[in-house]
Amino acid sequence: MELIMGQDVVMEQVFMYQATTLVGKFHGHLISDKSMSIWIKRVWRQQRGYAPI
Repeated sequence: MELIMGQDVVMEQVFMYQATTLVGKFHGHLISDKSMSIWIKRVWRQQRGYAPI
């Protein structure tokens, strides 16, 4: 269980980085990093079935 959780955390970090980088290239001047990271994490948690932030 711990291993699965650990992998999930790593995948979240990779997903966050990729999504932030991709979005940042197109909308970096429109959306602040903080609000975007919160939005990405909220979407990630919804996809994983976690409670929304």
